[in-house]
Amino acid sequence: MEILIALIPMVAWGSIGLVSGKIGGDANQQTLGMTIGAFIFSLVVFFIVSPTITPWIFLIGFLSGLAWSVGQNGQFHGMKFMGVSVGLPLSTGFQLILNTIAGAVFFHEWTQTKDYVYGIIALALLVSGAYLTARQDDEGKIDTDNKMLDFGKGF
Repeated sequence: MEILIALIPMVAWGSIGLVSGKIGGDANQQTLGMTIGAFIFSLVVFFIVSPTITPWIFLIGFLSGLAWSVGQNGQFHGMKFMGVSVGLPLSTGFQLILNTIAGAVFFHEWTQTKDYVYGIIALALLVSGAYLTARQDDEGKIDTDNKMLDFGKGF
């Protein structure tokens, strides 16, 4: 059961930008809809699994959800500004990069020299893949407003 629950975000994550773009609404409405959907899903799982919730677990879960909703709102703003084809690969790529670095630094997942070598090679491939996925071909004219380079717009 735990594995199936863990696989749902993996399957659904790639469609977030496409589905939210098709459904419409502004970034705040998309964030609210996604948060309500996650809350309903968590209620269903809560009643099926019946976990023990202490005040500490509730506080950590609430703060985690708050941070997630702020980040998700920024991602929706960025995708509205840059477009899904640019925003989603950059967002996903940088999440993977930061999670990998956090695992290596905070959780000491890289212990041997070969771990660092393979990890750095994997990160370089990830960065190049995110770049090549988000890159747009030149169409013979120069974009004078450079709005595609304003990566801080999602903040």
